[in-house]
Amino acid sequence: MATAAAAAATDSDADNSIDTHGSISVLQYTVVDCSSYLEQYPPENIAENRPSDQASRWSSETNAPPQYLMLRLTRPALLRRASFGKYEKPHVCNPKRMRISAGLCPTRLYSLATCQLANDSSAESFGLSLQLRGREIPSLFVRLEPLITWGRHLQLQHLVRVADPDIVDRSLDWLREFRERESIRLCMKHLRKRGHVEAFRALSGETGVKLEHPILTELYDCLVERGEFDRCEELIQTAYDSGLFNQSAGSRPSKAVWQPIEPVANSETGQVQKPGMRGGHQMALDHLAKQIYLFGGWDGYRDLADFWAYDIDANKWRCLSVDTSSDGGPTPRSCHKICFDYERKRLYTLGRYVDSSLRDCPDSMRNDFYVWNADTAQWLLICEDTACQSGGPCLLFDHQMCIHVTRQVIYVFGGRELHRSDTHSGGPAGLEGVDSYYYQLQHGGLSSSSTPSSSHRRLLPAHTYSGLHSYHIATNTWTLLRCDGRMLAPRMGHSMLLHPTADCLYVLAGQRIKEQLTDFVRFDLTTGRAVCLADHACKPSGCGLTQRATLDAELDEIYVLTGPHRDRASADENSLWHSLLRQQQSAAGRAAPLSVGDSADGGSRLDDFWSLRLVRDTPEALARRCRLLLRRQLCLELLRSGRTALALGHLRQRVAKLADPNSQADARLLSRLAEQLVRSTGQQPEHDIDNEGSASDVDSDDESTPSSTSAAELAGVGRGGGSISDQLADAEAATAARRLLRPKRPDRPDTVAEQRRRLFGRLSRLFPEAESQPRAHLPDLLACPCSGEAGGSCGLPL
Repeated sequence: MATAAAAAATDSDADNSIDTHGSISVLQYTVVDCSSYLEQYPPENIAENRPSDQASRWSSETNAPPQYLMLRLTRPALLRRASFGKYEKPHVCNPKRMRISAGLCPTRLYSLATCQLANDSSAESFGLSLQLRGREIPSLFVRLEPLITWGRHLQLQHLVRVADPDIVDRSLDWLREFRERESIRLCMKHLRKRGHVEAFRALSGETGVKLEHPILTELYDCLVERGEFDRCEELIQTAYDSGLFNQSAGSRPSKAVWQPIEPVANSETGQVQKPGMRGGHQMALDHLAKQIYLFGGWDGYRDLADFWAYDIDANKWRCLSVDTSSDGGPTPRSCHKICFDYERKRLYTLGRYVDSSLRDCPDSMRNDFYVWNADTAQWLLICEDTACQSGGPCLLFDHQMCIHVTRQVIYVFGGRELHRSDTHSGGPAGLEGVDSYYYQLQHGGLSSSSTPSSSHRRLLPAHTYSGLHSYHIATNTWTLLRCDGRMLAPRMGHSMLLHPTADCLYVLAGQRIKEQLTDFVRFDLTTGRAVCLADHACKPSGCGLTQRATLDAELDEIYVLTGPHRDRASADENSLWHSLLRQQQSAAGRAAPLSVGDSADGGSRLDDFWSLRLVRDTPEALARRCRLLLRRQLCLELLRSGRTALALGHLRQRVAKLADPNSQADARLLSRLAEQLVRSTGQQPEHDIDNEGSASDVDSDDESTPSSTSAAELAGVGRGGGSISDQLADAEAATAARRLLRPKRPDRPDTVAEQRRRLFGRLSRLFPEAESQPRAHLPDLLACPCSGEAGGSCGLPL
């Protein structure tokens, strides 16, 4: 693999709140560690970039992961850009994908970028930025980790650069102040939580550091120290009026609510009309007319050509065509794609799967392209075979297609290309499943500006993947925008989303040959530049074989429903991710939100229909939740003191009236309070009363909740440059370890003060993180006793 000296970064490259004026220079470094190397190619060889010298590289002894280099800079620096140099000719040992991690400590590194590199002789540069709370912070150690290579071995050639010492020193000063301030706040939280009020006040007075917003400080005194519940509710109202809950509501994840859709029966026949069981079908939405269109699919025996429309308001399906081919439309098909122009009321369809037994027939291998006019209900054949048009795709399936309504351009990316079964590979023997065209392009057989001709396509093997194509509707012309594997590798089984206001495409995950891709790539339609936003977008195992994604352009949010995984014991499990963060599992395990089928061949085709509603916490809901928790605590204290009659009246008149009748969490809270009232033991239940609901994820025990971002920032969670998924796994491991190390509760019931402190911890989590006490806990930052060092095997960070 090859890495070369960084190209000079300009001041504009650094989006930073610290003054970034100053010189940009190439960094000097030494190699302090590496995974392995060949004797003739030690890692020190990358110190100089000599493209014509084969010895100017590091080559690993094996390609077994992880292979890495650890570099130490001569002094801390703000990383702005990394440039990777290469040998003057393409080489099979060049890296294909490289992860760059950096930090001030070699055991606590943060992943800065995952770079996709082409197998050519051109040096490539990638922007870097390590930020904390919106400020750029310096790094001293850099880890280079090749993830994939173009061949069986690995070689590397030279690195990086940054800003002048004055800027770095100011950044280091800010970082030291931040760590000092956060350390004091952690101590203050610990002292107050353990009841050392005088020590807490002394530390706050001497240092001048504020633990939290003044409203929260007064709330703690009123709740924990004095038990003035009416005053606590007044403070909650003050916080709501000041807009504190507006900040926290915007940063909280949504809750997914799945509902099965049961269409109403036809008024004339009295029967429910709906599509039959199938798989490999396609659906498109006309949000202006509130219509959902469904076309094609496979029922386990044959491809289908029926065409349906679902009226959202009327909750009815209607069949537009039993067989579109008899109406001048497309033939039966599955694994195709459709997209809808909601302004001009046009539906486009392209691609399909053809069984291998039918691929010898030339007519069956044409990639026909159709459009349906919703105003006239007529089909029109745009092109019999797009492969015959310059820049057009050949027959493909499991691709992605979306339309830019304003530009009147359709974008098609990825998918498996189909060719006649008697073709042979145009690439080297033994590379089964490798796209011959892309292979020759990347290895000098074709120029980067060339496009695959029809004669060249006949030389392609059966296992090839299509690049990124655009179709200009007004001129009826195709353009091949991207066909190489540089950052945007051709694939199948992926998701592609169009952001109309940002003029970009988002591509998520997919599969290429036997490799499960997990990247998340942004392609700018204006500049034609692709940027890898994340290497592990959902989780290390990928988003599944048939994940589905949608984008809310107004909120700039992406939602992903993952599909089954071949490498998982349970292939039916699905998860819903919001903005690439895992939220919760969906209704029933399936390969797509709407699947269909029978069990004749062991398939999983269904005919059910679901709607997903995302419930967001509003500022009003958060304030109501705080008041409800306060009233619940007062009810429990009344029961504990033996005043059962007062507790009953409080439950009826105060708690029940504040509960949301549509909330399962509130209903469970009332039920358990009533159960406690009947028992009249005066003791709180062993389990938390409220552990679910719109705001319930904050209602967990304050001691057992994983450290938040601020804890990771202070403690260095994510050592080794792991992905977001890796850091989440570290947090889960740390949580489990904390539960084991936490002192065992005594048999006696909790004291009132302990209950109130725990309640305050839950209330503070409903406030903005920047205005509340640290989410981390001081004892969790100690060394792990089972390993004898910080960040040991149990996952506890230091």
